[in-house]
Amino acid sequence: MVVNISFPLQHKYRIIAFSASDKANVQVKYPWVQYALLAISVVLVTISLLIERKKGGNR
Repeated sequence: MVVNISFPLQHKYRIIAFSASDKANVQVKYPWVQYALLAISVVLVTISLLIERKKGGNR
């Protein structure tokens, strides 16, 4: 069984997998893709802000 738990306001997303066997294996998988995309977007926004400041300073 897989349970998806999300708290959008806190930006928390978790996937928890439960095993029904006698040797239960509980795993938490972190959404690394979302974190990677967030990091890339922060870098791009920072670069665009720096470019805009540089353009504004030349006027």
